[in-house]
Amino acid sequence: MRSGWRQVLWLATLAGPIIAGASLDAPDWLSASNDQLAFSSPSDANVRQDSVVKVQWETRAGLEKAMRQFEEADLDVWFAGRRGKAWEAVVGFKDGLAADAATVAMASDEYGPPMRAQQVPVGDRLSTSLPKLHSAAILRNLSSSSLRTLDDPMHDAYHPYDNIHEILVKLEETYPDWLRVVSVGKSSEGRDIWGVKVSNMTSSAPPEEDDAEEDVEEEDEEMEGPEPLISVFTGKGGRSHTGKRHKHKKHGKLGFVVAGTQHAREWIAASTILYLVHDLVVPGDTGSTPFTRLLNAVEFTFVPVVNPDGYVYSWETDRLWRKSRQPVGVDPARGCFGIDLNRNWGHKFQPGTRPNPCSDSYPGAKEFESVELQALRDYLLDDANHVDAFLDVHSFGQMLLFPYSYSCDAQTPDQENHYEAVLQAAKALRDVHGRQFETGSVCEVSLTSPGESLDWTYAVAKIRWSFATELRDIGVFGFLLPPSQIRPSGEEMSAALRSLTQFILDKEAGKR
Repeated sequence: MRSGWRQVLWLATLAGPIIAGASLDAPDWLSASNDQLAFSSPSDANVRQDSVVKVQWETRAGLEKAMRQFEEADLDVWFAGRRGKAWEAVVGFKDGLAADAATVAMASDEYGPPMRAQQVPVGDRLSTSLPKLHSAAILRNLSSSSLRTLDDPMHDAYHPYDNIHEILVKLEETYPDWLRVVSVGKSSEGRDIWGVKVSNMTSSAPPEEDDAEEDVEEEDEEMEGPEPLISVFTGKGGRSHTGKRHKHKKHGKLGFVVAGTQHAREWIAASTILYLVHDLVVPGDTGSTPFTRLLNAVEFTFVPVVNPDGYVYSWETDRLWRKSRQPVGVDPARGCFGIDLNRNWGHKFQPGTRPNPCSDSYPGAKEFESVELQALRDYLLDDANHVDAFLDVHSFGQMLLFPYSYSCDAQTPDQENHYEAVLQAAKALRDVHGRQFETGSVCEVSLTSPGESLDWTYAVAKIRWSFATELRDIGVFGFLLPPSQIRPSGEEMSAALRSLTQFILDKEAGKR
């Protein structure tokens, strides 16, 4: 076992940069020479000196054992999962804490040996001053005319939360027949959780039946996972607010909710969803037959930012903030606020996984403690929204996923369909810019994570078509993806979303 100071040095100098061969250019403060990494100091001395260490193991067991040590030390794990044939962890160190680096080094020694490791400084990318100015300049020129094409520069910048709402309102003004701004609910600090419904607002649903609102509980309501939906075309099926199936209004359209940014620092999720919205209404409004047909058959709800308080905090105070900003009963002077939303969903919830409220992955003391998740849960269960499909958008890691996450031993009755759906979506995505996305169940591709969204949407809300994605990249930039990657991310995810949607429509119509 190496001594403490040697462990830190080892992580910073080990040969074999992981970024070698990556399709993205390396950050401008990172250079590679003779298979060794050289680092320059961030230009702004006032910016926090954060860094990231990436470590790979040959086996899943090595990563799992190391992760237990990382969790005990409350390290900020950016990513943990399968990367090709290897298993990788990306760990963030706040302000260059040597103790964090020593923990990773010890775990790497004990549970490896790791294949390779790399440390990268990220401090000079934590400032939000320039992104704010860029967004403000773009919004000054935003107009109905500019929004008539996908060339609008709004897809070349990240946007603060209020600016996202302004963009959604302007899109509604530009495309009133296709888009409507809605509030999903309120955040802990009282902000609206803004979303948009995207569909052909002028098309009428089939007439309602007299017994359409009669609740009929079914005998197998304890079954984990939904029965095959037939509500899309026949009006039968549905869920009550307890997740039990019952009949609801005949609506004739597939309800598809796409939600992102449960984790505040995942800015690319919000920006990609903005692109998805825009990419649907532009061709639909111009009369493109495939898009018109799609929006006649589907009612999308897009929620770019599920966690608005945390997102605002990531712009105003801490660029790498992950959780919400909900008080959790701890002395505020300690700075312990917030819940990790994607560990607080109400299926197989485990409060003891990260019991320290100051942890970046604190799951909360009870399921659905998060005010934001209560709002999204109620929206998903509301029969007026007839939700039949769900896509949870995260970053990073390049993955297309389906349930379950709480256990690798648990499989859904729909696993074969889920696999087929994500494989086709991954191919459609890859055909756009050549990006390779891992596919499989959350537990299979990543690690066991109780309390995640997909487990609840599938097993409790009975949303048969429950999926998640981890967007670009594979750790070259991580959460600090440059704005130049927003448009490509949107383009490839638009192809994936259309593939998923068409697969679901065909399945529900009995074509597959």
